[in-house]
Amino acid sequence: MAVNLTDVGIQSVTAIVLLQSIDYEKKVDEAMVPNCTSGFGAAETFNPTFEFSMKGSGDLPSSLLVGTDGGGYADITGVNDGSGTRIVTNVKEMEKNEDFNGWEISGTYWPNAIA
Repeated sequence: MAVNLTDVGIQSVTAIVLLQSIDYEKKVDEAMVPNCTSGFGAAETFNPTFEFSMKGSGDLPSSLLVGTDGGGYADITGVNDGSGTRIVTNVKEMEKNEDFNGWEISGTYWPNAIA
């Protein structure tokens, strides 16, 4: 059933997903090479990754499945720009009698990986 939010009254809203929060953390690996006196020689960071998690209400979108890229729902503005590889690694769904359905996902995004 299509939902018209301008209508007054009880309606089914299973087709609507509310994203409540997004958390992400950028991580990098580092390599340090000492100089000939065992002091600091040079250092580089490599392999950047983003660990992300999202929480929402409503039914879990069908594209948010473990082992997928999450479709457009797992896009995080300023973090993943369409390049790289993103994988959803954990999906949790919740149901309560007195509340809306809920869901949580988490995963990893590798910006330099080739899809």
